[in-house]
Amino acid sequence: MIVHKKSSLLWYYFCTHCFVWVYLVDAFPSPIITWSKDGRDIIFQEKKNIEKFEFTYEDRQAQLIIKNVSLPDNGLYRVTVTSKDEEKYINFLLRVRGKCSIYVQLF
Repeated sequence: MIVHKKSSLLWYYFCTHCFVWVYLVDAFPSPIITWSKDGRDIIFQEKKNIEKFEFTYEDRQAQLIIKNVSLPDNGLYRVTVTSKDEEKYINFLLRVRGKCSIYVQLF
C-alpha cells in the first residue's frame, strides 16, 4: 500500500466557502479511510458533521471537504488508510487566519 506524500501528488485548495484536501492512495485490497481532527474521529453520519464535512474516495483519490471554513476549523487533521494488516497516516495542520487566509503545514 502506498499513501503518496509528495506535494506533486497531493493537493489542497480553498474556495470561497470550503477547503478541499486530496490524497492519492494506492492500496489493494480496497482500503478503509478514516479522518480525524485533534485526535477525534470525524463521524460523517452525525448531523453536525454532515453539514460541515464531506468525504469521497474514488479513482484512488481520498478527498475531505470542509464546508464554510471558519476559525473553529483550526486543528490537527489526520487521514488514516488501512488495507489488510497495514496502516499509514498523514497529518496536516490547518490554521484559518481570516475569511480568505488559510495556512497548511504537512507532516
